[in-house]
Amino acid sequence: MHTDKELRLWEQITQSKYRMGRLRPRHIALAEKSGIVWRDAGANFMPFIEARSLARAQHLTGENGFRNWDRPEGMPSQPDSKYKDSGWVNWGEFLGTGNVHSKTFLSFTKARMLVCTFPVP
Repeated sequence: MHTDKELRLWEQITQSKYRMGRLRPRHIALAEKSGIVWRDAGANFMPFIEARSLARAQHLTGENGFRNWDRPEGMPSQPDSKYKDSGWVNWGEFLGTGNVHSKTFLSFTKARMLVCTFPVP
């Protein structure tokens, strides 16, 4: 049986905003005491080529599909960060869809002129 303090710490551990790097020794001690095992921040990840091939084999259509995919051991949850220096180009290339997200914005001057044409309520 856990004390109220331990239960509050447990809630902090299980909240999605907590990452392994942010856990304090007391959180780790409580998790170990409770029999919780997780992969530490220095875990071994599969090489980029292997991860890309595995992701492409799943026929995922985009980043959201990847995030919802039940990834195997060794596949990073954020491959764009993990592989940024190992061959990462973009999500479309990684997943094999060829989709490229392009953002086009109006210049400040053009956007201001456009907004000025809107009727004021």
